Amino acid sequence: MRSATSEEERERVGIPVFVDTMANLIKILPNGKKTVEEFLLSRFNNKMDSMVENVELLGPALLPADSYLKYLLEARDLFVEGFDYGSVALCGMVADAVCVQIAEQRLSGKDKKEVLDSGFQDRIDKIAGLKKFKSSRTPKLLHEIGEIRREYVHLRRPTPDRKEVLRIFQILRLVVFAEFGLVPGAGGKVVSAGPADIERLAQELGI
Repeated sequence: MRSATSEEERERVGIPVFVDTMANLIKILPNGKKTVEEFLLSRFNNKMDSMVENVELLGPALLPADSYLKYLLEARDLFVEGFDYGSVALCGMVADAVCVQIAEQRLSGKDKKEVLDSGFQDRIDKIAGLKKFKSSRTPKLLHEIGEIRREYVHLRRPTPDRKEVLRIFQILRLVVFAEFGLVPGAGGKVVSAGPADIERLAQELGI
């Protein structure tokens, strides 16, 4: 009996593949765009119950529209739609943007340049050393965000830990509230959150 060649053996071996033909359907089918639209809408609607729950878990926010906010909003959208890996990775980006925002707003000259030229971990420590965080909790919380993020972006979590993902958002919520948060004030105006407001949220989140 003739033994199989290595080429013949390779031909017999099944290879798992990913196939996405939606782009082709748009071109091929008479109502291709409508078909894909219906599919995407159905996929979105199937996640609606979990998305509503995730919105509730995130909680409310009242923040100035500073530069870090666009990253925070995208991270929240990813969390709501259940994209855990992406949302955690973006939380790290938000945390870094918070440090940049603080440097831009509260530092100047050599100190500002040193912070902006540093990496994320060093930025935290430099700002803390200059006592420019409004809350004493912030440096430790930012470092924790970085630790959780590293576990995900360096592929140490084969499956997302939902409690861990929620934790990073709770930490980030407290950080941005402590540093930039607003609360209703007299006469329909808003004012910066104070120590009592920050402590109240920390207790609510269990942090």
